[in-house]
Amino acid sequence: MLLNDKYKNDGISLIKLNNLQRKIKKQTCTICKNTNFQKLAEKDRYGLYNPVVICKYCGLIQTNPRMTQDSYIEFYNNEFQKLYVGTKNPKKMFPLHGSKNGVKIYNYLLKHKVFKESNKFNYVFEVGCGAGLNLLFFRKKGFKVQGIDISKEAIEFGRNKFKLDLYHGVLKDMKFDAKPNIIIYSHVLEHILDLNKELSLIHDILSDGGILYIEVPGIKDILKSHLYFLKYLQIAHVYHFTLNTLNTLLNKNGFELVFGDESIRSVFKKINNRNPEIKIKNDYEEVLEFLYKLEYRILLYYMIYMLRKIKDNLKDFKIKDNLKDFKIREIFSIIMKDINHYKKRI
Repeated sequence: MLLNDKYKNDGISLIKLNNLQRKIKKQTCTICKNTNFQKLAEKDRYGLYNPVVICKYCGLIQTNPRMTQDSYIEFYNNEFQKLYVGTKNPKKMFPLHGSKNGVKIYNYLLKHKVFKESNKFNYVFEVGCGAGLNLLFFRKKGFKVQGIDISKEAIEFGRNKFKLDLYHGVLKDMKFDAKPNIIIYSHVLEHILDLNKELSLIHDILSDGGILYIEVPGIKDILKSHLYFLKYLQIAHVYHFTLNTLNTLLNKNGFELVFGDESIRSVFKKINNRNPEIKIKNDYEEVLEFLYKLEYRILLYYMIYMLRKIKDNLKDFKIKDNLKDFKIREIFSIIMKDINHYKKRI
């Protein structure tokens, strides 16, 4: 219990702030630079504090306020693997991560005719490569491959186990002898704090007409991938995309969508024109409606599940004489209240 309601995390300052202090406190949207947000969640699936909001001007879902870059690096170096994998020895997990994903990425690019000029696309670079398992299949197919990752353990594992050309660090630390034709971000972009800075760097590094492959968890794919929103949320993910918000961000930074879906797997082509003032198609209403419908659907599923359990237990005479102890009416009252709440919004 809090000492008092004034100690709740309501964002209200008790001291007078000047314009600079207010600006620093209220981080702007990465896509549209606005500060008008609607709060969606305050915790992630691990129960950690994780304020997630949706921008009312473009529809990008993002953590806000966010940690500093130093804090994220500290988290990845010391806590990320232990929290996500549940082991103190993440090396055991390296061979299990991405062993087949490189094949899927290659086939996806092949399907969408990225390799139609085979002599043009021969150099693949992956950011957030881990131990380099995505790159193994590309090397097998004759590509020059390189990768970079902030995990020193993963890089060392990939170098020693697979003899891959891997580097420890972040993209800005990398020195290139030639420009890659294909850059891969597989479940990495959602972790990056300053997306516009990162995409500007990618644009400078990638060859003219080069391909950027981006794979991130898609907001509109939650039912299939995670079932519900809270299970999807995790503190390491700073941004949550629809194909539209991702496309808008990439268009601003000099990339044109070749193909993509809401899962999200996507292919972008580097173009010369960067357009920071691009007209934004607002995804706010559509995304919010989707999330409300998702919550509504999950509650209905839960109610059906509860009814079946009660029916089965009554049939077996397991709870026939103890219905009051299970407080069934109270449970259904709460569920119906939530169902009606979301029903009104959709």
